[in-house]
Amino acid sequence: MITFTRTETALPGKLFELIALTKEGQSLVKKLTGIEPSLHMVSGGAVGQLVSMMTFDSLAHFEEIGKKLLAEPEYHAILKKDVGLIVPGSAHDQILRSI
Repeated sequence: MITFTRTETALPGKLFELIALTKEGQSLVKKLTGIEPSLHMVSGGAVGQLVSMMTFDSLAHFEEIGKKLLAEPEYHAILKKDVGLIVPGSAHDQILRSI
């Protein structure tokens, strides 16, 4: 089992806009792939951090879904909306492997 996480920090005053945009993106991901991402807010760290998570059967499955999303213009449009909502350089991706 593979879990992919993306952490982003909202610019001051942009947290609720970032939450709405992230949920819009997650809805598109579910529509395109059948995978339902989850959204979490970090407590005890930097203010305004959100973590999106998706789980995959394997790294091959992760790659397959990634290629599918990157080929979708509607997904690109949502990613572009992130600009102006997150602290530059704050996006951080991780791949976690179940043990």
